[in-house]
Amino acid sequence: MEVPFVGGSYEGHSKAANPQRAINLFPELDREGGRSAMRGTSGLRAVLNLSAAELGTEILTNGGFTGAATSWTLGDKWAYGTDNAACTNAALGTECVGATWTANNANFTVAGNTAEFAFLAGTSGFIRQAYTDLAVALKASKPYQVYFQVVDPVGNPPTVFGAQTDIIFKLGGTDAAFPGNLITLGTARSANGSFTETITTAATIGTTTAYALALGIYQNTNIATTKFKVQNMSVKRVLAGQTDSISQLAAAMAGSISQYVTYRLVYTISGYTGGFITPVVGGTAGVARNHNGTYSEDIICGSGGNLAFNSSGTFVGTLDAVSLKRVSYPLAEMRGLYPIGTTLFLVLGRYVYKVNTSYTATIINATKPLATDSGPVTMAHIDNGDGGYQLMINDGTLELAYLWDTITEVFAVLIDTNPAYPAVEFLGGGSVTAQDGFFLSHRPATNEFYNSDLKDGLSWDPLDQANAQVKTDPILMMVSYYRQLWIWKGNSTEIFYNSGDAELVFQRAPGGNLELGIAAAASVGWGDNSLFWLASDLTVRRNQGFNAVIISTPQLSHQIAEMSTVADGIGFCYNEEGHYFYQLTFPAEDRTFVYDVATGIWHERASWRGNQGLTGRHRANCYVFWNNLHHVGDYENNKLYVFDPAVSDDDGHAIIRKRVIPNMSEENKLLTLWEVELAGQMGVGLSSSGQGSDPMVKLRISGDGGSSWGPFHTAAIGKIGKADTRARFHRLGSYRDMTFEFSISDPVPVSWSRCPVRVTAGAY
Repeated sequence: MEVPFVGGSYEGHSKAANPQRAINLFPELDREGGRSAMRGTSGLRAVLNLSAAELGTEILTNGGFTGAATSWTLGDKWAYGTDNAACTNAALGTECVGATWTANNANFTVAGNTAEFAFLAGTSGFIRQAYTDLAVALKASKPYQVYFQVVDPVGNPPTVFGAQTDIIFKLGGTDAAFPGNLITLGTARSANGSFTETITTAATIGTTTAYALALGIYQNTNIATTKFKVQNMSVKRVLAGQTDSISQLAAAMAGSISQYVTYRLVYTISGYTGGFITPVVGGTAGVARNHNGTYSEDIICGSGGNLAFNSSGTFVGTLDAVSLKRVSYPLAEMRGLYPIGTTLFLVLGRYVYKVNTSYTATIINATKPLATDSGPVTMAHIDNGDGGYQLMINDGTLELAYLWDTITEVFAVLIDTNPAYPAVEFLGGGSVTAQDGFFLSHRPATNEFYNSDLKDGLSWDPLDQANAQVKTDPILMMVSYYRQLWIWKGNSTEIFYNSGDAELVFQRAPGGNLELGIAAAASVGWGDNSLFWLASDLTVRRNQGFNAVIISTPQLSHQIAEMSTVADGIGFCYNEEGHYFYQLTFPAEDRTFVYDVATGIWHERASWRGNQGLTGRHRANCYVFWNNLHHVGDYENNKLYVFDPAVSDDDGHAIIRKRVIPNMSEENKLLTLWEVELAGQMGVGLSSSGQGSDPMVKLRISGDGGSSWGPFHTAAIGKIGKADTRARFHRLGSYRDMTFEFSISDPVPVSWSRCPVRVTAGAY
């Protein structure tokens, strides 16, 4: 018997009812327009690799900690070792008390680290040590261990203590007057003894003229003369459990570090026993490490101007061989592609590159990085009237835009307060499109959109405004297609046109209103004389005139409805060998669905994820047809690819192709499966040895509609030239319900057409 083999992905509410899937396979048409075979999707061939980072010169002056390493600032827990910096978790740090204590009046006798008190009734006072007398300066908001002894002086009457005679240690004074504004008080003591306590300094401590350490006396006038000694006074920083850091200011570096710039940081941890250490570049934290090893990571510099390593309270280990270099091509998301003649413009993270037909890339905004580093961008261009073009780039979230002029080669940032172009009052910033020599952009979070002056993206008149106001929700996306301006909002869609009116150029077209919006702004794609998008009702639509026709299946809409988020959806269209495809990716869900306009059938696409042998969404994050090739940008690894039908892998990584066919059953009878054959293109093995030289197809079977699967069975599809090979599987067991999954990972052409099976039906 023949089982239905050629088809798409229709997994819906019930897998048992119809679990069929097509992953990296799509139905091919025969001459009569029927579906004759499942064909493998095109692979990816890399044409530009910006991930091979070009590093600048070393920025650090002493990353190996040789000599005194004076350019580094060490926290209390850090010390220089032998060509390294070591962090300890010892309980206490360096002694903070110097040798000089000062009495405030004649009631004190101070000698070294001993003070003798002889107070008359009704008096009080203190001894203190100035900030400049401290061997190690006090730090704000840090704990200190205080120790001192109180004893009766020899040859004097017993000390009189009570509620009115208290000794209090204080840290971080701001005023010379006692008891004054001495910030942090310890515990009041009213007896002889040895005292240890922990006092945490306030957020503000004394200056060089203030009293950083003080020991004060309170006494009531009714108390008799008090005599005693205070000796062995000690103040030490509490280190155990405290976060500490080692840092190097940008001013101490051979070159400066700048905001938004990516830096390659390399360092080595050794002697590790516990805790974490975290690198920080300009305020941007890297990865916390808790093992020995040499680490390398790229960090985008924040607004700060230093390199630091923060150790947790329990970190013990050494830091060595620190290297910091600027990265010319940091790993980032490829956010958009746009062609102008023989030049391709490419947005990678915060930077814009122009690429020639030899795939040489040149950055055009090195000193003016984009304000955001992720998410799709929109781009458009107009004739600048001087024999060149202006390219505008918007990220859709901020009230600004970027403009590149191909003649002047000036990269401008268009904002209301742009100092380079003070006359520019730019009011857009959402998506950008162009029509009839005008740029058009909408203002984020509003239903307003504006057009530039004709052929001049540096001139915007606030009066050149229109509103998509059939409903009050804000504009999310604008696209000019066949001289119709489509404007999508959350709950509605409006179509405008160039009216030719000098005062209100763009006006709403008669009947140009749809009671349907968009669920993912970046899901809009165009091709085959139509626009495609993910609609607000979670169906996928294409326009026919001013109508929005559903092209998604109920099963696909069900899968989309179950996703945690769809607003990040990315869509584009392309035409390959007679097939128009609309590709829709959901990054957060890690899935990609593709609609074949020629057949009206959906299939799925998946690519490798890292080097883990796993698969996820397709790697294409943006698309453009340029230089007679279909180009796509990778979502994470800086690579530009072309779709290539002659390539059966993704840039050297295997493409997992799967076909799950519909369930087979016969009135709940027990079916014994004797033989399964997969018919199609055979003898496609590669000439070289290794994977693909003897390609294999795998089969596994589910008896419960795809909820669980049995073991894999393998069959050869033929070494090179072995076109007479028959991929057969034998004696596969008995089932009342059967679902087949065929898969192949070999990098060979795939075209499967039929699946004849031999079964016998038993009893109910």
